[in-house]
Amino acid sequence: MEKIVIFHHVSNIGGGTISLVDVCKMLSAEYEVVVVIPRKNSQELTARLIPFAKVKHFNGTMPQISYYSGSNALLSRGFFSSCFVPKNEIREIVSMIEEEAPDLVLANSMIQCRMGKYLKHLSAKKLIYIRETFRENAVSRFMIRLMNRYFDGVLCIAPYEKEYGNFSIPCEVVADCYDIPNPVIVSPVKDDKFTALFLGGDSPIKGLDVLLKAIPYCSKNIHYQVCGNVRTTPASFKERLLHPKMALRAKCIAVSLKKYADRVQCLGYVSDTESVIRSCNVVVFPSTVPHQSRPALEAGAFGKPAILSDFKQTQCFFKDGYNCLTFRPRSPKALANALQRLADDSGLQETLGKNNYDAYVRLHNAQEEKSKLLNFVAKFLKED
Repeated sequence: MEKIVIFHHVSNIGGGTISLVDVCKMLSAEYEVVVVIPRKNSQELTARLIPFAKVKHFNGTMPQISYYSGSNALLSRGFFSSCFVPKNEIREIVSMIEEEAPDLVLANSMIQCRMGKYLKHLSAKKLIYIRETFRENAVSRFMIRLMNRYFDGVLCIAPYEKEYGNFSIPCEVVADCYDIPNPVIVSPVKDDKFTALFLGGDSPIKGLDVLLKAIPYCSKNIHYQVCGNVRTTPASFKERLLHPKMALRAKCIAVSLKKYADRVQCLGYVSDTESVIRSCNVVVFPSTVPHQSRPALEAGAFGKPAILSDFKQTQCFFKDGYNCLTFRPRSPKALANALQRLADDSGLQETLGKNNYDAYVRLHNAQEEKSKLLNFVAKFLKED
């Protein structure tokens, strides 16, 4: 059986690592799969991967260009720390991959485009998966040049990234998908209380602060569920000194959550997102920058509508008035108008939900995406 080694730069549970598990599950049907991930915070991810792959852990940092829509600024400590990795840490990762003698290696994020240079001596075919959204500037174009130079093929989670990349190597769109055996439309929740579900914690790009600022513009029958890790402890003096904007934002979120405690329920990290999606009226994704919304597509699997920021990058999957409502990014009032419009119109809620289910079946069907992925991988392995 041919062997594929997949590597990823973080081990905490999030959109990229959940998708990593999905890809391993798809590939394990026909290949031996090995995953290389950081040891830190890897227990839960490792447990999810073990049914589909052999898991290896490295102790250092993977060389990256951590730059995409929503990442650290170019002139930031986070960006430079991801670029400058000690040689011994790079050798550890490369050695782990080498000793597996893979037939194909797959970088599970575009920020790993530098890894191609350190693996160019391998005879294995090299693919890279673009899970993020480009910032559309010189740095992004440099990353594309690295992909064209050191990799044999590219996978994208959305057509927009394929179009912008205009790659000189083979490229295929394999969208994120929510793999459930029998997706079904769940009847709209008919209650005096209208529930808007937010998944994403307090990550700045996910827009929790935008949602909380929209609350006073909405009627009191609209309630909110917040999933993910939300910081509740005050920032330290060091954090306030080094990251004043982040500390102030965290404080404002904490104050708002306390103020609207009767309408906002914080659920923390939720591993079973299906149950919370089934019980809500709408999934809200008020991202502050262009970002492909996994929660919104998960909503489609159960016939729930979505409300999300209006960015051209997401229009390939979500169309205003068809399967979602969109609003002007970073505008609490515009978000409140969309929420109120849906809360006041059960017919619109049902129509958007059914259309979002249809869009999920057409664009995010697990079996069809699996077939595209396996066919793309097989094409490179047959070239040998």
